[in-house]
Amino acid sequence: MPSLPSTAGLLWLCLSCVTSQEARLDAREEVVDRAMSGHLGEARRARDAVVGGDLAGAQEALATLRGRLPLGSLAPQQARLEVGFIQAVEAARATTDLPALGESLGQVAQACGACHLAAGLAIPLDAELAAPSATEPGGGAATAGATVAARMDGHMWATEQMWAALVVGDDIAFQEGAEALARSSLVPSGMPADAPVPPLAAELEVRVHDLAALAVRSPEARGRHLGQMLGTCAQCHQLLGTGPARR
Repeated sequence: MPSLPSTAGLLWLCLSCVTSQEARLDAREEVVDRAMSGHLGEARRARDAVVGGDLAGAQEALATLRGRLPLGSLAPQQARLEVGFIQAVEAARATTDLPALGESLGQVAQACGACHLAAGLAIPLDAELAAPSATEPGGGAATAGATVAARMDGHMWATEQMWAALVVGDDIAFQEGAEALARSSLVPSGMPADAPVPPLAAELEVRVHDLAALAVRSPEARGRHLGQMLGTCAQCHQLLGTGPARR
């Protein structure tokens, strides 16, 4: 009759199992982290392409993103949450014009945030977005007498802040981005006659500000309103013949 393992032997076996399990979990987390970084990068690339008026570039980024889905190493709960993200990406890929694609991308960002929050993931904002100040784009004082290009930099900073905040589920940072957007107005006097851009561009900017305020007040539809902002930015850049991708 075989002898039973000693207490020390049983303890060694338990520790070995725990160590092995921890190693598997660490490896899975590393795979997920790399994949998430790629997801966020491709989503941002699609967003920037839309704002810059590049429909083909946006669709290319979305195709790359979709090709990485679904992840094979997610825990069961995360895998269920990923379904909503995949559906949002598919809807974005099905759109054929910039305004609609912008709206769909906002919903992709909101699906990211919903998954992260439900999974209990604490993702910090990018360091360069975390603390706006009066001397940075979007900080306020730096744009008080600035050129159109400088004010557009403020727009870009604020939009990126709102996007990042939506992705990580940070309500306060989202509101800060919306407030920074309002401070970087192309028409600081509020008078159309003083606008350094065509009247239609000024009207489009007003719509962007209205959508930002609406997004702050409507958490459940935040992605849609942010996406509509992106589409409106694209329309304005097409009108002006300039933008992030054309400078």
